[in-house]
Amino acid sequence: MQSFIPAYIKSKNRELVFDLFLSRIELSRPDIARMTEMSFPTVQKIIDFLISKNMVIESGDTVSGEGGLGRKGRLLRCNPDAYHAIGLEIEGRFANIGLVNLQGDIIEQHTLRLTDDLKNGDISVVTDCIGNILSRNAGRPMLGVCVGL
Repeated sequence: MQSFIPAYIKSKNRELVFDLFLSRIELSRPDIARMTEMSFPTVQKIIDFLISKNMVIESGDTVSGEGGLGRKGRLLRCNPDAYHAIGLEIEGRFANIGLVNLQGDIIEQHTLRLTDDLKNGDISVVTDCIGNILSRNAGRPMLGVCVGL
């Protein structure tokens, strides 16, 4: 039987739960436990982590337990604007640069026509555009820049 490092399992469980939030509008903790087959304490720890990172927020609404029994659960939802990233795609003579949120919604997008300066290593037109996007969105938490060629 193959063993896994606990930190790896923890990160995969967090990823699994966050992916549920990306595919659904709202979920309760018991819903997540049922859907993932994780224990409720494990789900609670993951939710606490996601809330601490502002990636998940409580919506304020409640939902009854199965069969109307038990305490009402609080609904949670994804906060897509908790973090952002810049994507850069260079294809031929064009560079597409965009700012996206956690759900992949495009916040800002630019297409640049590249010149022969790029062949000489001058990427200032690209870095200037990224710098302008960053300065216009200074209040948004950024995860990083992804480059695709």
